Amino acid sequence: MVSLAQVESMADAVWPGMQHAVIALPDPRKGEQLVMVTTQEGASRDALSAHASENGITGLAVPATILHTSKMPILGTGKIDYQAVKAYAEQKLLKAA
Repeated sequence: MVSLAQVESMADAVWPGMQHAVIALPDPRKGEQLVMVTTQEGASRDALSAHASENGITGLAVPATILHTSKMPILGTGKIDYQAVKAYAEQKLLKAA
């Protein structure tokens, strides 16, 4: 198991000041896959992989897919709306399939 909060912290270290949300979606081959939705344009797995390697973080913490959004879904409390993030990611991945 990989801590989703740890993955978000890693993204914050690579792209400070941006919003990042990591969710786990079912994967038929691996059981589940990590998907990150971020407001960072041009975010890449390579940048996260390099940061993980340099800081002794397992490669399992690098999301399989990174999706960009211009505006992160936010709840009335000001926190990220993870249900909306999950719906956004599922929609984007279905379109790509």
